[in-house]
Amino acid sequence: MELVTDSAVKYFTAKIVESAAKAPDSVSSQAQYHNALSKKWVGRVELILGRYALYKAKQALIPEDDLDRKPKDCDKVQVWKIEEKRSDVSIALHMFDDAMRNEIDQVVLVTNDTDLVPAFEMLEQRCPQIVRGLVIPTRKSGDDQKVERQPNTSLSERVHWVRNHITEGELRQSQLPEVVQGGRRASVKPHSWYARPDHLQTMLDKARPFMCTDRKTMKWARESNKWLDDLRPIDLIETDDGAQRVFAYIEDFVRSQ
Repeated sequence: MELVTDSAVKYFTAKIVESAAKAPDSVSSQAQYHNALSKKWVGRVELILGRYALYKAKQALIPEDDLDRKPKDCDKVQVWKIEEKRSDVSIALHMFDDAMRNEIDQVVLVTNDTDLVPAFEMLEQRCPQIVRGLVIPTRKSGDDQKVERQPNTSLSERVHWVRNHITEGELRQSQLPEVVQGGRRASVKPHSWYARPDHLQTMLDKARPFMCTDRKTMKWARESNKWLDDLRPIDLIETDDGAQRVFAYIEDFVRSQ
């Protein structure tokens, strides 16, 4: 497979609505992530922001004792409904505009959304020379490593090639550094985004008596440690056994002071 070295990424997303966020740090974490992308890949990654619409709506409630009841026969309840707006339209317009300007040789969509079928159809008709690719944003799971979601046929029929999953290794290799420098302030990976936030918090609590600040502890944890086989504490705490090694090291150090 040929490696494409001059590719660019357009990232279509929307800012989280704080009142509907799942975690108290969701808004700030997303902002850190967007800033890190912009700083790390200057000129290579473009953020195109839509918006979320949050509103009240009547929805059919499925009874727990009759899961096959038709929507028309279910009672209606009022719920909060959140929808991402503009992103699908923006993707289609940007894809077609880039093609008509002759700015791209290949377009790759990471999606499984059939709303974008008309955009692929138009691109196929008007710009058949442009290679069209599709990556399904899903992983393999279970002992048999089955793909979690299959490509929608209406999408896959309109492209030259399809990648039906993303591997765990590819996801690991695509991670940003814990700290991305640039501008007045560095962008720092949120604590809740680590594999084991519970281990991370325990490490910070145990180290506080001699490190004084969490910032100093994190700086220490990101460096290889000769007393831990030259491994980084921040990596070790991703597993239970590794975390116990780090905790024991910190406790022994505190006792020795």
